[in-house]
Amino acid sequence: MFESAELGHALTKDEYNERVPHLRAELLAAQRQLADAPFPVLILLNGVDGAGKGETANLLNEWFDARFLETHAFDAPAQEEAERPRYWRYWMKTPPRGKIGIYIGNWYTMPIISRVIGDANDEDLARQLAHVRNFERMLADDGALIIKLWFHLSKKEQKRRLKKLESNPETSWRVSKQDWKHFKHYDDFRAISERALRDTSSGEAPWTIIEGTDSRYRAVTMGEHILERIREHLATHGERTKSTPPDPNVADPLTILDRVDLTKDIEKSHYDHELERLQGRLNKLSRKVKKKNVSVVIVLEGWDAAGKGGAIRRMIRALDARQFRVIPISAPSQEERDHHYLWRFWRHIPRSGHITIYDRSWYGRLMVERVEGFARPDEWGRSYAEIN
Repeated sequence: MFESAELGHALTKDEYNERVPHLRAELLAAQRQLADAPFPVLILLNGVDGAGKGETANLLNEWFDARFLETHAFDAPAQEEAERPRYWRYWMKTPPRGKIGIYIGNWYTMPIISRVIGDANDEDLARQLAHVRNFERMLADDGALIIKLWFHLSKKEQKRRLKKLESNPETSWRVSKQDWKHFKHYDDFRAISERALRDTSSGEAPWTIIEGTDSRYRAVTMGEHILERIREHLATHGERTKSTPPDPNVADPLTILDRVDLTKDIEKSHYDHELERLQGRLNKLSRKVKKKNVSVVIVLEGWDAAGKGGAIRRMIRALDARQFRVIPISAPSQEERDHHYLWRFWRHIPRSGHITIYDRSWYGRLMVERVEGFARPDEWGRSYAEIN
């Protein structure tokens, strides 16, 4: 797979200077068009240490208008990130429609490193890559353009490049002990990376491998590829394949809601006793949640005036106000509409030991948004899989 990126491609300085001004002008023009487009662009920069990921990110910030572009470099999770599901920090950094996000150290980095150093086995890697595919498919189905670039160096070239950077006082800071540690595992990284790219290269999010030996060739190839992908998506984004929604006409016309007994009642004295007992139990459970650093999500759905608000009031009487948040869900704000519909729910995922109570939730995609026509059939149809 990587042999095509070990051929010694290079550009002369004159060739580079001749092509870059036009390329940059075209990238800026595409970015201006993108500002009014109903989709975001995610540019993933991955590859061999020393192959130019950081240089590429800096160059893109020069070539594009940096006011409408954000660069995200993910290191080890901060405490706030470590206390939430792994993909929370990636969801929080997805760009809004019309904007570009650049990602270094993204959702591919840890699965590959973990497998190489032995913290994960083949089964773990397969599971993590399946999660990657699902995440990218959700974003792509919502219209996002995902550009995945892998910058490659041969083993010999990586060693030469690391030594060159390290020997120059002005660039030595760019080489860490971790880089040399990874170099010792070059062959393992190559094999695992090849598997990761093969398993996650899809029609909606293909990988492009770029030789990183010559910086001028790398820069122009990268820029021209990004320009081509943005232009293509601007021209075809309205032609996305619509998935077929599930057939609502099931064999049994009765549903679980039809079987709900709405005549049930309870004596007030028994109600008061049971409420106090259950609130006490809930309080004990909430303290256990805090002690064990478990996060809890409580979702309330139902007919209007069916008692969701009252149920919430009775719940929170048993909870410590410092431990919970109640999130009422209504019509999305403009910021929320500019992201994938699940983004506004991910942003309220609780930290370890905390509780989030959603008064209505992501299930609205399958109910009110479907009934009122706010979601297209292909959108609510795929939500069954996205929610699961």
